[in-house]
Amino acid sequence: MTELKQNIISIRPRENSGSSSSNRFDFQKDWAICKLLELHSKPEDYLLTLEHHDDIIIFDSSSDPTKISFYQVKTNKKNHWTLNELIKQKKGKTALLNSPLGKLFDHIIKFGDNVESLNFITNNKVKGVLADSSKCEDTSGFCVSELRNTELNEIIDALKSEHSLNDLKDFQKITFFKLGELDIDKHSDLAKARIVDFLDKNFSDLSYKIAPLYKSIFDEIKMKTDYEKSVTNFEELKARKSISRSDFDKYIKELESSNSIPNTTLSIENRLNTENVNFQAVQSFKAQSRIYELKKMSYNDKAFKKIEAQIRKTKSELIFAENSSLLDCQKQIITELNTTKLASNSLNKDLIATMVLYIIYE
Repeated sequence: MTELKQNIISIRPRENSGSSSSNRFDFQKDWAICKLLELHSKPEDYLLTLEHHDDIIIFDSSSDPTKISFYQVKTNKKNHWTLNELIKQKKGKTALLNSPLGKLFDHIIKFGDNVESLNFITNNKVKGVLADSSKCEDTSGFCVSELRNTELNEIIDALKSEHSLNDLKDFQKITFFKLGELDIDKHSDLAKARIVDFLDKNFSDLSYKIAPLYKSIFDEIKMKTDYEKSVTNFEELKARKSISRSDFDKYIKELESSNSIPNTTLSIENRLNTENVNFQAVQSFKAQSRIYELKKMSYNDKAFKKIEAQIRKTKSELIFAENSSLLDCQKQIITELNTTKLASNSLNKDLIATMVLYIIYE
């Protein structure tokens, strides 16, 4: 196991309040979606982790990472940020708290050379002047090393004092401000637009409905963000708090497989009509087929996928008579499955029966 995989678990995060407060903070989740799409558009491996040591952290590998980037996501609806706000320490119960930039620098103290970059993400701008005399607020982002000496020295002196250090290592070279990232009032619409752009560019033949697709990805981000229990190893961190390239690849494949659902639905409906299945049963299938399609688009519906796997396993173990009708095959599988036991609030018996028909047609 690499040193970074051990340290990210053994070094405890500063606090666990982030997950609770982030339940109300959708901007951060939408930014995470956009970052996920950006990472997936490149060929390199990645692991995006939510609310662990910082708002968002990104490893350079999902299996054996050696580098990690930290992202602090902040909103400021009315005013631009000032350097004083970014280096100001507020009073805590017993001592001064770390400033926003002080929190970022703390990652260098804890993780040393494993830190690839530190990033301050905001919907607004930062007031200041760069070394070339241009205003910080006129840019979409800048590196701390690009600041004018006046601003640069102010930050360096403040952080040295805050952390009682004489040397900040590579802080000014690896710390970045990303400004005007999304809009505080329209972040969900912008995230949806990024999803559309990503899919149209990389999967132009894919058919999808953006509203349920966005909700599916957002809910997955939310679930990972809101998980508050302590993780005990790197694999648990991946499973509970993270999304990897492999995870997102699997989701894209599920979306691609759902493209065939409309044609399969029509084939099943025609078969049922040919077999003179009663009108009510056909209508029930058509109604449940819409729910089935949405479930197939869901990012990580574990209950749905578990029952799908059980249906496939049961189907593979059965032998069907050559003259069996579609409903005969369905009933044979359902009898073996015991759908009454499998049914839940999100997956009723009618939906499970419809799932059986689709899996027969695979």
